[in-house]
Amino acid sequence: MLDKTEIIKNFSRAALTYEANSDVQKEVVQELIHLFTHLVSPSVETAIENAFSTDECGLTKNTRETVHDIALDIGCGTGTIGRTLHVAYPALTLYATDIAKGMVKKARQLYGGSGGKSAERILCAESEALPFKSSTFEYCFSSLVYQWVDDTESAFKEAYRVLRNRGLFIFSTLGPDTLYELNECYAGAQPENSSEREIGGNTKRLAPYKRADVLKEELRNAGFKKIAIKAKRVEKSYSNMFELLGRLKKIGAFRRIELSDFSTDEKRKNRNGLRAQIIKDASRLYVKNFSDPGGGIRATYDVLYVTAVK
Repeated sequence: MLDKTEIIKNFSRAALTYEANSDVQKEVVQELIHLFTHLVSPSVETAIENAFSTDECGLTKNTRETVHDIALDIGCGTGTIGRTLHVAYPALTLYATDIAKGMVKKARQLYGGSGGKSAERILCAESEALPFKSSTFEYCFSSLVYQWVDDTESAFKEAYRVLRNRGLFIFSTLGPDTLYELNECYAGAQPENSSEREIGGNTKRLAPYKRADVLKEELRNAGFKKIAIKAKRVEKSYSNMFELLGRLKKIGAFRRIELSDFSTDEKRKNRNGLRAQIIKDASRLYVKNFSDPGGGIRATYDVLYVTAVK
């Protein structure tokens, strides 16, 4: 089970370093909004690329007004989805939530340049308990959030509740092959004669990500129809394993892959020493087994793009 308190603390702490280290997250958001644009206005997909690189997205007035009404960004982080949608579709009224107060504060600051009441519509809330009336939104967005939620079915039911009839739920999450290289290296670095208890918990495996078929079943149970899931792998290069871990920490995601904390009994010192050795051995295995042609190492993100209709 994921530790929600730790998740909130880590993401709040990472709010100040998130923007500079979230290249994967921004790439996924861009792909997600491409998918949305294709669904609602297929002829203007190139507008999203312009929205990411310039202040003017290049849409005609008629096109920019084809998407309006009211939308929700669940788990907004620093607000990348909202700021992009504001440029591409200024007629769309957007609300946003995030579980971490630090992220909410940062998103409000970054939304300040968007004008109007955008910043006031960003609220601190959990995805399993959205502070909105039923049937409020025409669209619900979310990007790389639900891998941090234990009870995703309850969270999906909340998205279903706040959507209007025939409303669109569109989100991305991470699939089971995410960071498989890191997973294998940690598993290979654990001493054969050491139990999980001796080294302080779940060292062998990363916290598991849900498969597409499991997510699809949960969405059905929540009431959704016309469910479509597309998987796409994103590969990134890093100078070494420690850069990868550092990047994950700076976006608040480090605890999902980090070795579990050790107890505070008299064996703590020895366990910390073993933990450090495992990390060093995992780093060596990473270079040996997953080197990048450019001289560093590679890491894979198994991204699932999901659409569903109420």
